[in-house]
Amino acid sequence: MTKAFFLACLAASGLCLMLASPVWGAGRQLTAGVNFRQEFDSNASRSKENAASQWTSILEPFAHLRLSTARRSLTLRYAPGLTYNHRLDDLRLDHRLRAHATLALTSLLTLEAREAYTKTDDSATSPEQETATTLPVALSPDRARRRYWQNTFDVDLAWKIARDSTLTFGYQHAILDNRSLDTSDYQRHEPSLSLAYRWNPQWSGQLDVQHTIGDFDQEDDLVRHATTGRLFYHLDAHRQIFFDVSRSVTDYDTGPDYETASFRLGYHAQLSATTSLTASAGWSVAEQAGGDDRDGFSYTLDFQRSLTQKASLLLAGEGGFTGQEFNGNYDGLSRFRSVAATVRLALAPRVDATCGVRLRQDTYFGRQEGKKERAYEGNAGLSWRMTRWYTLGLQYAYRRLDNSPPTNEYTDHRLLLRISFTRDIWRG
Repeated sequence: MTKAFFLACLAASGLCLMLASPVWGAGRQLTAGVNFRQEFDSNASRSKENAASQWTSILEPFAHLRLSTARRSLTLRYAPGLTYNHRLDDLRLDHRLRAHATLALTSLLTLEAREAYTKTDDSATSPEQETATTLPVALSPDRARRRYWQNTFDVDLAWKIARDSTLTFGYQHAILDNRSLDTSDYQRHEPSLSLAYRWNPQWSGQLDVQHTIGDFDQEDDLVRHATTGRLFYHLDAHRQIFFDVSRSVTDYDTGPDYETASFRLGYHAQLSATTSLTASAGWSVAEQAGGDDRDGFSYTLDFQRSLTQKASLLLAGEGGFTGQEFNGNYDGLSRFRSVAATVRLALAPRVDATCGVRLRQDTYFGRQEGKKERAYEGNAGLSWRMTRWYTLGLQYAYRRLDNSPPTNEYTDHRLLLRISFTRDIWRG
């Protein structure tokens, strides 16, 4: 509770100082409100044999601050959630903090920083989705529902070295703390370097280098070095063909170490003002010390289209080899495949609907040799803007997890009713 009080005081103090500062001129806006959510979880224990249903009531006030000028910008959202668990007769305080700031130091240098903090007991897919860019590192779907906090901070310094050419220095720090169970707690440090360079109207390239240090409380510490190179041939202003190659080397303190590499040929096109496509396909390999080498098909897909002014479609997918040490279970090397689809519709002037599905399969090697995990997810929701300030929402989420060998399997249904009040408090 002391940390929560300190966090709230710090956010309030910073908010007052930023609003009072004259450097922001007229580009200031403060939005505040409150969400009340009533949620039903059919399987809060995440268990196949001993499923326990649960009702939860959440009262979540929030404040959203936007500050901007020609040279700097800041968005800050803080939402403490007073959460009552009816099954356990337990009252707790959750936290969600998101921040994003940019500062143009000169005409060629830009500084950008992002912060994402979450404290809750729910690591599963929520009916109330956040965008992937605002979330900390995704956690494994076979984790039990238990208390944890997670924080990710990253900062980038971008130097525009020429037209359409940028050199970026970055650093990210991530923390996972499982509170009562610390077997997979960690701190992750990740400095990075990225160079995007345009030689001429037809050719450009990009080189990304990342160095990751994983410091785990109970598990094996690791060091990972990853390099990705991409070469673009621009057919015209809206279409590119590209070839990318990547290599990643992971060294554990005690092993078994492994390397992964991939080679893909891709295509990007802005097909129209409402349609874009990025797709690539190729081959991936994984080499593990003391084990068998593996290879397989590798791909990425991102298709977005606005069907009408009232509807949009998103298709996404990815497959290859990846390391899953930071997912809260320390699963290690995995061959994975995933596909996802989301449809958004405006059913009426004040009524919106969403529907989505996602499938992912992981086959683990090394530390989790022989483990196979298949996650099936679906969600649907309705949102009704009753008045200018009030919104009523109803959302449903489904998840099924199948494992081989059959451990930690479960099926979960979640239903959420939300009433929201949002209003602009102040504009400067």
